[in-house]
Amino acid sequence: MSADVPHITGPRRPTRPGGHLTRRQIQILTLAANGCTTQQIADRLEIRYATVQERLHRTYTKLGARNRTHAVAVAVALRIIDPVHIHIPDELRRAA
Repeated sequence: MSADVPHITGPRRPTRPGGHLTRRQIQILTLAANGCTTQQIADRLEIRYATVQERLHRTYTKLGARNRTHAVAVAVALRIIDPVHIHIPDELRRAA
């Protein structure tokens, strides 16, 4: 997993059913897609644990997702998260 915090550029991406995700919501969801825990996300972004939780829950609502895994899957399917930003371990990449 990259130590870098994903840099999100460009306009907010449209979603269904609850509107647009903010750049910060996309950034948090991208870190979640890379296997970061809520605490790891908070530490990397230098924000409170509770703030990460609140932003994730709002993201779930906007995406119509039931949980973190579902939110990541929906975000990838809707091209909100570019799969290029998801780290794949080298041993799995070679096996593919």
